[in-house]
Amino acid sequence: METFQRTLKIYLATPPHCANLAAVAAVCAALAVLGCEVALPAAAPEEAAGVEDELLITACDLDALLMADYVVTMPGAERQWEATMAPAYGVPVMSLAKFADLAPTLTR
Repeated sequence: METFQRTLKIYLATPPHCANLAAVAAVCAALAVLGCEVALPAAAPEEAAGVEDELLITACDLDALLMADYVVTMPGAERQWEATMAPAYGVPVMSLAKFADLAPTLTR
């Protein structure tokens, strides 16, 4: 009998104002190799109109967080709102290093 394994959904919390897009891309690629689907925090467009745009972006981020199996934090993102709020919604949070160690054993 064949066992079904679904893709793990990861919300990747990045450091505030992360300028190292190459590092984020590398982490996303590594998570994809592990069989994960990755969601990233939304970024405000440069022409953002203000509070309404920020609320919409936060709502999109919260939706992605709620659909995630895990929130994985890059170094420097441990105190981002996603990492601090996820446990309140029952979404486990772990560092990138810990996730890399545990990924082969996580339930899908």
